[in-house]
Amino acid sequence: MHRQPGHGFRARARGWTIGRVLLAGFGAFMVLLGLAELLIARARFIEAEPAPGATLAAPPSRVQIRFDRALHRSSYATVSIVTEPGTIQPAPITRRLDLDDPARRTLEILLEAPPPRGLYSVRWHARTPALYFTPWSREGRFYFGVGVRVPPHLTSGEEWDEGSLNPGTGTDARTFVIVSGLICLTLGALLSWRTR
Repeated sequence: MHRQPGHGFRARARGWTIGRVLLAGFGAFMVLLGLAELLIARARFIEAEPAPGATLAAPPSRVQIRFDRALHRSSYATVSIVTEPGTIQPAPITRRLDLDDPARRTLEILLEAPPPRGLYSVRWHARTPALYFTPWSREGRFYFGVGVRVPPHLTSGEEWDEGSLNPGTGTDARTFVIVSGLICLTLGALLSWRTR
């Protein structure tokens, strides 16, 4: 069978064109996804009872954590007892959105047994209704003590966006998604230049 001159070149060029379009389309999708995630509002920690860094004489029967916007029912928090440095024991709890808060801005943790003296770690995960189908929401942690003081470096608490690779540094998954998208767009442009 006789092939026309240039047939192989046209087939390769068509392959490059499809690859270029797919790469650029994927890159554009990733950039838009990352930018959209930057614009979505997340719930921010306002206050808690007991307060971060507090030292209590008697154990609390519940812990409440308040946020600046309504929470989705999938939001949760956990309480753990730090029995010794590096050892954490989960406390028996019931966790839920506070039924007495019609604005749905409060997480409530009911401690099921009288907690012993010690250092307590509270970790929360706040998901707003708009974020239910996205992988990023807001997380945080704080400590309080029952009969013991909270070490100075643990008194303020911390919070970060879920998906952060290094909480507090700004190097997070959204930045990774945007940069990866820009790389794909650049590679698509270079392929376009090569096939001219």
